[in-house]
Amino acid sequence: MAKARKRGRPRKEGPRYPSGELRPAGPTEEMLAKRAELVGTNYATHPDAGWLVGILYLRGELHPPRVDTEEEESAEEAQARADVARNRRDAAERFVRLANQYRRLIGAPQIPSAVDPLQTPGSDHPDDPAFYARVRAEWYASIDALMAAGNMPMMAVIRACRDEWAPLSYLPAGLDALHEAGESIKRVGRRAADMVREAA
Repeated sequence: MAKARKRGRPRKEGPRYPSGELRPAGPTEEMLAKRAELVGTNYATHPDAGWLVGILYLRGELHPPRVDTEEEESAEEAQARADVARNRRDAAERFVRLANQYRRLIGAPQIPSAVDPLQTPGSDHPDDPAFYARVRAEWYASIDALMAAGNMPMMAVIRACRDEWAPLSYLPAGLDALHEAGESIKRVGRRAADMVREAA
């Protein structure tokens, strides 16, 4: 008996997720060369080299300015400056994930970004009313924190997290506001989710 031929287009080769979907390809040689121009060859393959805030972080542009530039920087001062920069980068990443979750829940088109919202726990349960309430409350609390920082820092954060041009001089103030409000934003989200669960 002759073997039956497969019909349809041939299956694309490459690594796949357990669901069978094709995993996106890694950075091309051209992309790595461009990243090397922006952040240096040591960081060209770093995941943060794929988005604007990550590039600023790797280049050291999210670090606060030194207080005393004439003396040599102590290890404690260097660590404190690095911690501030890391907090700013983490605040931006949380904001991007939250924005992507909120856009998905309201049915708005996704903005392509280097931060994958699917890595956030709970994002695969968009029909859960408690999850919806938490994301919505955290989104509005984040916007309130940015509005308290001012219009320009708010615009800088929103645009930079979309990988668009942003007034970078205002970006640290907006990211600091998000970081400082981080715990209260999470608390607001948990409270909203608890209220929905209690009402059910």
